[in-house]
Amino acid sequence: MTYRVRFHSLFAAEAGLEYVRRPVGFVGDTRYPDADDNLFLIPFGPRLTLTPQESAWTMSLGGGGAYLKHTFGYENSAIGLVGSSKWGAWAGVGAGRNLASGRFRLGGGARYYRFGPHLNIFSLGPEFSITF
Repeated sequence: MTYRVRFHSLFAAEAGLEYVRRPVGFVGDTRYPDADDNLFLIPFGPRLTLTPQESAWTMSLGGGGAYLKHTFGYENSAIGLVGSSKWGAWAGVGAGRNLASGRFRLGGGARYYRFGPHLNIFSLGPEFSITF
């Protein structure tokens, strides 16, 4: 889910939320067979949106800063189940179709997140955005 504020027909400022339920899953410890973890990704930054003449379809690309929050339902530092948060960057592309008055858009997108040298995340999936 993303929110956009358009400053121009081509440029917008964007902030969003991506949520991943149980990205770790099974941790291999009999006391805690399921990590019960949650991953929250919050991207923000500029986005360039291209809309062909008289078309409801849009293509976009963007990038900027990102915040990551990883939580565990069963935290246990002895086996490495400890939540964390990090700041990083993202870059992404997307395509979608404007719905109703053009304020709502439904489509798909791909984002690459980088949170330091050893934590890179690639997300691919549906995207819903509201433009103000």
